[in-house]
Amino acid sequence: MGKRGFLSVFESLNSFLHYLSYLSVVFALAAGYYQVRSFMVSRWSGHYNQQASTNHFILSLTMWGFFMALLSLSDSERLTAREIESIRRKRVRMRKNIVIIIVFSLITIVTGFFLLLSRQDQLQGVAIICFGTGLLGMARLLLGRLKYVETLPEERTA
Repeated sequence: MGKRGFLSVFESLNSFLHYLSYLSVVFALAAGYYQVRSFMVSRWSGHYNQQASTNHFILSLTMWGFFMALLSLSDSERLTAREIESIRRKRVRMRKNIVIIIVFSLITIVTGFFLLLSRQDQLQGVAIICFGTGLLGMARLLLGRLKYVETLPEERTA
């Protein structure tokens, strides 16, 4: 396989991963459903069931983690002109936000491991780790977009 064939395989894989990122919508809907359900357990059943509410919240965190992880598979170079302009205007704030997201995601992952190893209900730890990993993926996506926009030539308007 020549260099050209090798590159086309990676371009196909990149496109596949980008289109796979659209599956994130399904996980966002599921996460929203379980999140609302965790808050509404007492309304639907007539009495508050802490275990059911906790289970729904764990499912919600897990689905949000999958949502962010799948969304981070999208191609950083497929941006509209409006998105590029928005990133250019907010470069400094975006860099700060990426650092904050990375710090919070690492704290979340460490907390998840602590809960996983020290508590009886290990599903809480797994859900928090999943959520933190999704946050880390989102930081990577934002960093990739920022780096891509910074490589583009500045357009001058007279």
